[in-house]
Amino acid sequence: MEKKDYLLKLKETVLTKERKNLKALDALLDYHDDDNDRILKAEIYRELGKFKDAGTLLEQPFDEKFSQTVSLIKELIQKQDPFVAEIKPSE
Repeated sequence: MEKKDYLLKLKETVLTKERKNLKALDALLDYHDDDNDRILKAEIYRELGKFKDAGTLLEQPFDEKFSQTVSLIKELIQKQDPFVAEIKPSE
C-alpha cells in the first residue's frame, strides 16, 4: 500500500471512530432538563452534519451565561460548518 493510500485510509478510520464516539456521547445526554447537555447535544449534531437538528435544540431560551457559546454554534450551523471551533472567552 502506498503512503498516500495508507494516509487516506487512516484518516477515514479516525473520522469513523470520531463519529462513533460522538454518537455514543449523544446517547448519554439528558438535554430536556439541562442547558449544558442541550448545548453539547447541539454541538454533536453540528459536528455530525445534522445542522437542522442542532438548530432546533438551540431555539429554546438559555441561561445568559451560555449566550456566547450558543451564538457561536448558531453561526457555525448557519455556515453549515461541521468542524471544531475554538470558543474564546469574552473579556
